[in-house]
Amino acid sequence: GLPTADVAMSGIVVTGGAVVGSGRQIFVQSGILRLTDVSVSDNRASDAGGGIAAGTGTTLNLLRTLVTGNAITGGMGVGGGVVVNGAFDIDTSVISSNSAGTGGFGGGLAVATSLTPIVGTVENSTIAGNLAGNVGGGVYLDLGGLASSVTVTNSTISGNAAAGDGGGAFLTDGAVAATLNFRNSTIAYNSAGTDGTGVGGGVRIADGGSALQVVSIDNTIVSNNVDQGGANGLVRNLGSTLNASYSLFQATPAAGAINGTNVSNLTNADPKLGPLANNGGYGQTHLLR
Repeated sequence: GLPTADVAMSGIVVTGGAVVGSGRQIFVQSGILRLTDVSVSDNRASDAGGGIAAGTGTTLNLLRTLVTGNAITGGMGVGGGVVVNGAFDIDTSVISSNSAGTGGFGGGLAVATSLTPIVGTVENSTIAGNLAGNVGGGVYLDLGGLASSVTVTNSTISGNAAAGDGGGAFLTDGAVAATLNFRNSTIAYNSAGTDGTGVGGGVRIADGGSALQVVSIDNTIVSNNVDQGGANGLVRNLGSTLNASYSLFQATPAAGAINGTNVSNLTNADPKLGPLANNGGYGQTHLLR
């Protein structure tokens, strides 16, 4: 693990590590961890953060970093690729083909906090082909009942799968307002419910009984996502608020699903996405055909 101080790493490869217990391949306990032009691949941990783990109150910055092929080997693991418990900025990076294992949460990225509110951003990045044995195939957000905010901008969430709910992303929260924003992004070809019960192939918004959870989808494509009931891009619990504007939903959201702002959206429309491919830039994306 890393010492409890601000650390910057660049131009290195971290691969083939295996840790039993609470250790991780790259672990920051306090302070700031900055990774630039780093590859973290094919590592194993038994409980959390198969590739990278950042503890409570830390800050994690990833720039042009590849996190791929990492896995949790134990049951009920968290964050097959990355787990963070503090502020984070993931920019121009790829989190792909990671697994949270049987019963696991957050195949690619897991964000979990219980002590202090956090602010996190994912921008210009790709989260693709990750697997969770429970919920949150691509992204799992458990914001601990705190007024935290996570924003995904100019990014692609594609081809992730969850045995339970939330193939692309899963958000759960307690009694204090949490916000999740998708802007200028693509959420496509994700699947939920491989266990036969899960819902929300694209996004699952859960535990919103306090009516304080707010999810906003702006200038975003939600397409070709499926759950055990068929084509289903998003599912919202009663009590939460879902806003959508200038976005495209290939599968028409259920009546009342968008219960906040609902402006200039296209529904029941095919964006004619090309396959996930190298189209210029750091990570793979879907072109419009």
